[in-house]
Amino acid sequence: MFIETLLNKEFYIIPRDSGLTFDKREFKIVVVSVHDPQKKEELLGLISSKGFKKANTGSFRPIFYKMPIRSDKHEK
Repeated sequence: MFIETLLNKEFYIIPRDSGLTFDKREFKIVVVSVHDPQKKEELLGLISSKGFKKANTGSFRPIFYKMPIRSDKHEK
């Protein structure tokens, strides 16, 4: 549902690279770099409001955002 929100706000998500990580401990969203400063601020606000943190740096490649998955089996 959150990815739909990003798509509706015209952010380009790379679906094949987004989703659960291999170890299933994090959920990642991969967004094509945004060059418009206002759109970048909007994206950062939306992403951080859901608990995602930037996982890579760079301005000319896709940006990875990750969020830990909360699960009882991982917390034990």
